[in-house]
Amino acid sequence: MSEDEGKEARAVRRMLAPLTTRPPVLAPERQAVVWQQIQARRHAPRRVGWGWPALGAAATAAAALALWAQRSEPLNPAALPAPEVAVAAGTGLVDQARPLPSGARVDVAGQLTVLEPGPEVVRLRLEAGQVTSHVPHLAAGQRYRVETPAAAVEVRGTVFTVHRLPGDATEVSVAEGRVEVQPVGALRPVHFVSAGERWTAWPANPAGQSAAQAAGDADQALDIQVALAWDAPAGLARQNRLVALGHTLDAQADAERSAHFWAALGPQAGPHAEEAAFREAAALLRAGHRAEAQAAGAGFRARYPSSAFVAETLAW
Repeated sequence: MSEDEGKEARAVRRMLAPLTTRPPVLAPERQAVVWQQIQARRHAPRRVGWGWPALGAAATAAAALALWAQRSEPLNPAALPAPEVAVAAGTGLVDQARPLPSGARVDVAGQLTVLEPGPEVVRLRLEAGQVTSHVPHLAAGQRYRVETPAAAVEVRGTVFTVHRLPGDATEVSVAEGRVEVQPVGALRPVHFVSAGERWTAWPANPAGQSAAQAAGDADQALDIQVALAWDAPAGLARQNRLVALGHTLDAQADAERSAHFWAALGPQAGPHAEEAAFREAAALLRAGHRAEAQAAGAGFRARYPSSAFVAETLAW
């Protein structure tokens, strides 16, 4: 190498030195520009003269440094190519139809937040308006769930719409398949909505209870009453209130729900533990679960041999 060539090489190394002292990572779009510069120079007509290769390298290095110096400038998202997955966790969507990693598609008229984007679990929270989900049949272990303050709606594969109403009520309508709606609130039972059906989940608060009662949904109004009593501060007053509500459930609701209620109340029934155990067993019998009722009756007699309810359990 001649002395002049050595000088040019050293000059190039000095120009490239800053690249070794800063993180050697360019944003993808800037990498593409640098690569285009290099390719253009590689395929340009070669010029005669010993100094041009070194000068070409120097010019490329200068271009790279100029781009590096600009890499902290804000990017315009509209100028970037669209990602393969248009929805990411935490993205708010308004009036758009977007694909999700599970293969589902959502039509949003309002605002939606993606809590988990999949592919195994998709969780969406409807902030306002409504969302229609087109969900293909999911494999075992996959879940698709739309949440609101009043309910969580989960499916395996269907077309359904969740509409957030004023006062945080949630209306669910199904075009195809069947969905499971879990109302928010202690001990509120799951409700299933099938194709062609519509159901409203009222929030677990006094206003929701009144709205359910006004809409003629006595069962849900009672469920909300139970949830409110369950969420009250612990103590004898709450226990007394829950037992009174249990009696109402026995009289008005189906036996399955009553059995579920008394089973849940049992460990927290305090002085009412004996009655809660008996009423759970009796509800199981009314629900047609005779073997379970007999086993519960035997357990009851072992715990409370002197109870006034023993004779009744023996008749089962």
